[in-house]
Amino acid sequence: MIIRLVEIAGEFCTRRNMPALAEIKKILVEKLEKQEPVEISTAGVKILTPSFIDELIPDLINQYGEEKVTSLISFNPPLEGFLKEQISRGVKNRKPR
Repeated sequence: MIIRLVEIAGEFCTRRNMPALAEIKKILVEKLEKQEPVEISTAGVKILTPSFIDELIPDLINQYGEEKVTSLISFNPPLEGFLKEQISRGVKNRKPR
């Protein structure tokens, strides 16, 4: 399955409280439960912020494990730099202490 961010969240994926995040997370959880791969396409998205990614991915990694999430969920084009680092920070910040 391909999730086209621009179709669900629009060109500006900037806020951690965007209603589209709940819709995308619901799809991702369903696919993770079924062990089905998902590609998140960022084509057409003009801005994708760390806070948007932070709200989308780290909780899934803490719930399902990094190996499962990274093997089933991919971004096209792949995330780079600060966005990729934000996932690691988000996972670390959400781990129970």
